[in-house]
Amino acid sequence: MQLTREQRKNLELYRTYRQAPPTFWRLVRGNLWRYALMAALVALLFWLAPIAGLGAVPPIALGVLLGVLGRDTGIFLRFIRVWPALAAVLDWERVEGHLTQP
Repeated sequence: MQLTREQRKNLELYRTYRQAPPTFWRLVRGNLWRYALMAALVALLFWLAPIAGLGAVPPIALGVLLGVLGRDTGIFLRFIRVWPALAAVLDWERVEGHLTQP
């Protein structure tokens, strides 16, 4: 089976989690650049709002950012709870076999 780039990346992540199980802060750290970009855009909107007459746009954008953080927190916590079962049923020899293919 030829793995797609996304499939390979996920199997590589699973392999690293096998050695060191996922933690909340490790999952956050992997997405930190996304959160920083969103926070920078929200800050830019707050700065531009008075100049461009954007009105309610900055608070809405802040609400979206907080919603994303809340959603991701739930996803991360669920993944951490499910990981032991997933690690137990994965066929690690097949995972390694797929990762060694070009």
